[in-house]
Amino acid sequence: MKELPVVDISAFVKPDSSFEDKEKTAKHVHKVCSEIGFFYLVGHGISDEVVNGAHTQAREFFAQPKEVKDEISIRKSPHFRGYQCLGENVTKSKRDWHEAIDLYKDVPPNDSNPIHGHNQWPEKPENFRSFFENYDQQMDKLGRSVMRAIAMSLGLEEHYFDKYINDSYMCMRIINYPPLSDAAEQKEENVGDSCGVHCDYGLLTFVNQDSTKNALWVQDQSGEWISANPLPGSFTVNLGDMLKLWTSNLYQSTPHKVIHTNSKAQRTSIPYFFEPNFDAIISPLPLSDSLFEGKKKPEPFQPKKYGDHLTSKVLGNFTFGDTLVKKGYN
Repeated sequence: MKELPVVDISAFVKPDSSFEDKEKTAKHVHKVCSEIGFFYLVGHGISDEVVNGAHTQAREFFAQPKEVKDEISIRKSPHFRGYQCLGENVTKSKRDWHEAIDLYKDVPPNDSNPIHGHNQWPEKPENFRSFFENYDQQMDKLGRSVMRAIAMSLGLEEHYFDKYINDSYMCMRIINYPPLSDAAEQKEENVGDSCGVHCDYGLLTFVNQDSTKNALWVQDQSGEWISANPLPGSFTVNLGDMLKLWTSNLYQSTPHKVIHTNSKAQRTSIPYFFEPNFDAIISPLPLSDSLFEGKKKPEPFQPKKYGDHLTSKVLGNFTFGDTLVKKGYN
């Protein structure tokens, strides 16, 4: 069976790396991003204590009674942040069989945009908020490092993207996947997969998987599905639609899904979405025709503000009342 490639990003994490080491890494990044857009990231510098601690925090929260978790229900937030119960997410008209907490960049609410606002944090675990605020800081730093590698992989100056990502409008989901079965009650509730087939619509996604195997699946360009089994010490990374657009379709935003059928275990996953600044204007990058290797370069697209793109997606994904919350993630 095919396996995802491994990218060692340490040359862009260590402060004393040589230009030659960065250039070597960038060439590998270009190959991986243009061929599949999904890979394992190692050499990221984030400790096992932090990576594994995220799952400890998640399991402790999700083990609480539903009425406790519902204290931060997303239905109580006018800014689309908070807890979603089992089956509340929908992908392609099918309920996804997971529960999650949605967090975005915490900004003061204002009338300029409905998604601006404060996150809802649970009271227990007691250090849940401080842990994930620290986690956010470390993942933000990692996102900037990877974007420097991507800049060089595209033949751009290493810090080309800095002004577009120095105030990233991040999103993070903390997800619990109970086993997916053929239970009659699930069929009656129109349950599809643990999370249906989708592409992410942002920039970079860093998935912190637990040790559960054969749950996350990735579709390559030939249409074959590859099991993205967790690789110890790594993040599973995929590119979003925004990076595909930014690179004029040179880099791939890859379809993926979650099917967790292991009846012996819950699965936790923490995808961190590293995004452009809310006000970043995304315009066609000045890419060399040689990067496309003889492929026809698409016509330039009209520049767009990332915040407008994100807002349209969020407002189109969520409806409440008697309807369902609609969203798709890892």
